[in-house]
Amino acid sequence: MSDPLPSLSDPNTPAVVKAEMAALRAAPEATRFALAVAAYGQMLRGDPWLAADFGWDDIVTLAKGAKGEDEFGLRGEFVQLVRDAATAKSVNE
Repeated sequence: MSDPLPSLSDPNTPAVVKAEMAALRAAPEATRFALAVAAYGQMLRGDPWLAADFGWDDIVTLAKGAKGEDEFGLRGEFVQLVRDAATAKSVNE
């Protein structure tokens, strides 16, 4: 599977972002997937601590990058759940 994160060699990427991406790539697969699940929960509840420019596509990218073997397809189902949430309407709408 190709790396879903932006290239570290892109000259337009700020140094701080490059350092964060490198640290994220170095994290264990299970940790990266757990971060995607946590971000999903934060998006659902409208958490103000989640970066304003971090969206559903970012969660999908993070989860897909940490999908691994996925013997029973549960991580793949999570990716689809995130995609569904991105297109769903709020019950308050």
